[in-house]
Amino acid sequence: MRVECAPSRPARAAANAHETRRTTLKQQLHSLLATHVARMIDSGELPLAEPPAYVIEPPRNPAHGDFSTNLAMTLAKPCRKAPLELARSIVAALDVPAFVERIEIAPPGFINFTLKSGAMLDVVADIVGAGERYGESTQGAASYVQIEFVSANPTGPLHVGHGRGAAYGSALTRLLRATGARVHAEYYVNDAGRQMDILALSVWLRYLQAQGVSVALPDNAYRGDYIHDIAVALAARDGARYLATPVLPDATTHVDPEARLDAAIAACRGCLGEERYRAVHAWACDAILAGIREDLAAFGVEFDEGVVDHFTTDGDAFEAHQRAAFATGAEALALQDAFELHISGFRPRRGCICVLRRRWTSARDRG
Repeated sequence: MRVECAPSRPARAAANAHETRRTTLKQQLHSLLATHVARMIDSGELPLAEPPAYVIEPPRNPAHGDFSTNLAMTLAKPCRKAPLELARSIVAALDVPAFVERIEIAPPGFINFTLKSGAMLDVVADIVGAGERYGESTQGAASYVQIEFVSANPTGPLHVGHGRGAAYGSALTRLLRATGARVHAEYYVNDAGRQMDILALSVWLRYLQAQGVSVALPDNAYRGDYIHDIAVALAARDGARYLATPVLPDATTHVDPEARLDAAIAACRGCLGEERYRAVHAWACDAILAGIREDLAAFGVEFDEGVVDHFTTDGDAFEAHQRAAFATGAEALALQDAFELHISGFRPRRGCICVLRRRWTSARDRG
């Protein structure tokens, strides 16, 4: 059995640097020849308005040097000269770069360049000099790019599929920034909707179990161990605040499992009341997000901000959120501090839901 191992990271970096250096030297040779062709056109020696197409590439036979060009053969017809004669005149007129060891002519008119033995190693000094900024450019300096990636709903831990998106999005963000682009990396947090209600219900029922209440989870509720951990932490913080005796639907009243789950969510909200229900909802969401942030940080993935679908049924808070979207100066700063949010946009969704932007940290992280 034959096993092939991928090259190590240093080996890949060295190979990439070597290829980059080769490309740079090729570009310098191309520029050198292009300058000579332009002089031929200006002097009238080459009766063409535009230079002909020619190539510079590594020859098939390494004995013929590192690069070879067919320039003389492309100029032969318009100049009415033999390719070998043209090749000799071109070579005689070139300012030979310091990295070129020798230039040779081969029939029927190829010009072959052999580089000095250390030419490829000059890039090492460039790498050492540039440090971590080696390879960066200003090519994308005029661009502003927004990249949203991962954006897993906060209903459970990240999985391998999210890891793939995180690696791809983070790599794309870093590559674009290396070209000088202004990149805004964003994680969209959807804390609205039925899935989040299922999370709140699941955590509350596990909380009741932790408090000694005999209650069963619906079959299609969230049942991972993380739900138990979140519920136990909630009980440790708030004690018996959320104790109640729910009357949950069963198969006799709701045959369809999904309808039964929706009825259980309604029963949860009814038992707790909106304020306590929102507190459980927010605790569960924040706990999941804290785990997600921790996993992504360990993975080396960073975001500029999280965009949050934020519930509110408080009319005053709703109006303040809306006002903050259009506020300026001191008023905007005061509102942002009051809500611990960086609010940069507002749009209503499904009634009293504000779409807010906040720093990629939670109030819990900030202490």
